[in-house]
Amino acid sequence: MIDRSDEEATAAQPSLGHFMRLLAHELGNPVATIRMSAEMIQSTVPPEMQAQLSTMILEEAIHLEELIARALFYTAMSEPADVEADVGQILSSVAQQFPSVAITIGSSEPLNLRCDPGQLGRMIGEAVSNAVEAGATSVTLSAREVDGNVVFLTEDNGEGMAAAAGERVFDPFYTTREGKLGLGLTIARRIAALHGGVAEAAPGNESGTTVSYRIPKNR
Repeated sequence: MIDRSDEEATAAQPSLGHFMRLLAHELGNPVATIRMSAEMIQSTVPPEMQAQLSTMILEEAIHLEELIARALFYTAMSEPADVEADVGQILSSVAQQFPSVAITIGSSEPLNLRCDPGQLGRMIGEAVSNAVEAGATSVTLSAREVDGNVVFLTEDNGEGMAAAAGERVFDPFYTTREGKLGLGLTIARRIAALHGGVAEAAPGNESGTTVSYRIPKNR
């Protein structure tokens, strides 16, 4: 299991300059594809190829929009709100966002913590989204109090992560799946850090991946 102290978690966040360099690199490929496809459409190509190139331009444009939206969200994240929130309600709201997968909320006693519930919902949702992309058909969400922290667990039965991937799964734009952005867990780790917490990830006991967030109950 990957674990970090608060100081290590903060230090692990990429600087804005480093993030922007990575972003510029990621933008290069779809922009080049769009330009090349547009230039080919302008040349003498068969009508059937024009349709194929138009589809390619649209797909890359959608990819760019998603990439820019996520990058803007990451760079614009600010100090989280500090309100009393019901942990069960946070988990339930996440489950409702993914009707295509069977999500089980693990039983636990009533639990509250001071946090930004919207940000924590996004944090947990990013792990669920990764699970869905990895082919998971079921996900279990749970939370428990441990030594003054609330530990959130997301356990799935997807294809799982390679043990060798280690903490790279939290790096900006790291992904093993073609066409994916690789920003979800980066955003999730940033939210955990803003709450004074840490992010952990490991292969599941039998299959899939387990993502854990440890968030102080009172900030």
